Amino acid sequence: MRPLIGTLSLAATLAAGGALHAQSDNELVWGDTLPAGLDPHVVYDVPMQMLLLNAYDGLYRYIGNPPELTPWLAESHTVSDDNLTWQFTLKDGVTFHDGSP
Repeated sequence: MRPLIGTLSLAATLAAGGALHAQSDNELVWGDTLPAGLDPHVVYDVPMQMLLLNAYDGLYRYIGNPPELTPWLAESHTVSDDNLTWQFTLKDGVTFHDGSP
């Protein structure tokens, strides 16, 4: 029964307003309400986690079940006595998306 309802809902949406189309080859048309945005500094929800894990690498990452914090881009880190300065040592061979070190 649910597939029929979903199909009818999609058909009604397309009939009412037509499908959304990108205006150019460089435009992304997002057809869902979650995540609420694509800026990791503005919104953080469960669907955003999927986007974040695929958009960039962090210094550390939670891995496993139960999750354990594991070095990802960082090889190690040190913290100053006053906890105000954190220094991270990156793994060898880490590059930006354009290949630069």
